[in-house]
Amino acid sequence: MASHQSSILTAPKMHFYDGLARAGGDVEIHAENLDLWEAGIEAGNVLLAGTLYSASGTGAGTITLDVPGILNDGYNGFTNSEGTKVNLAKNQLFAHGSIKMPVKPAEGDLLNTQLEIRSVRVARNIWAGKDLGDTLEGWNNNVALDRLTLSGFVTANDGVRFDFEPPAGSGNGALYVRDLYLGVQTALPSVTVDYGKMIRCNGVKIYYMNCYLREEIDYLSGTYRWVLQDSFPGVNAGIIQTKNHPDFVEAPVAGVVALTSDEMNFGIQPGEPESLQ
Repeated sequence: MASHQSSILTAPKMHFYDGLARAGGDVEIHAENLDLWEAGIEAGNVLLAGTLYSASGTGAGTITLDVPGILNDGYNGFTNSEGTKVNLAKNQLFAHGSIKMPVKPAEGDLLNTQLEIRSVRVARNIWAGKDLGDTLEGWNNNVALDRLTLSGFVTANDGVRFDFEPPAGSGNGALYVRDLYLGVQTALPSVTVDYGKMIRCNGVKIYYMNCYLREEIDYLSGTYRWVLQDSFPGVNAGIIQTKNHPDFVEAPVAGVVALTSDEMNFGIQPGEPESLQ
């Protein structure tokens, strides 16, 4: 499904399997129960988003996941009719503006889902996870996320910001994420980026396991690599490296050898990160 405008998908129960939802504006999903399996969602148009100051519910590219019941993103796979266990590829969500989760699902997480938010100025994100502290309970039935990438482009005069807030009236919350990728680009090597100030935790703490920083190798060719950090590269009391998290084990994929963290540090990638194809 593709649209140059915003798209709203509504159903009591929704099974989104091996599909792509793309819109030049917002993408909203409203379902009591949602199966999000091997799905791609892309919201927003970079040219439109660049003309808007605050990227939230404006057509700049907000993804809304409104699922009060059961959210199943395929983390545990499924058993087919022949009794064989089937592992599912990770879901890919790409927002040129922001993410909005107005209610926490009664059951489910997003540990098989990768989300990228590309801020154009101010990305006002709403996240419904509960703040259960640095505990294992925070990763269970609390919309815990596999990967969050924060990207954007800053110049000497124009910066970007990522705000994280809980739904109105819900009290303080938290976003639990396994891998936090910080990928804001600068116009010139002389332009500095302060992630501690760029990310604002307005009632939502971020608990992360690993943090990766985008490192430019050649500004002219656009090559870069992701470098694993010892800790979050900045000062922000709302961003906490967790000491209590599940023991994640990647599902084996035939013919694919998983990279170690050290090997990932030296993976040079050409050009810009691609959005959904």
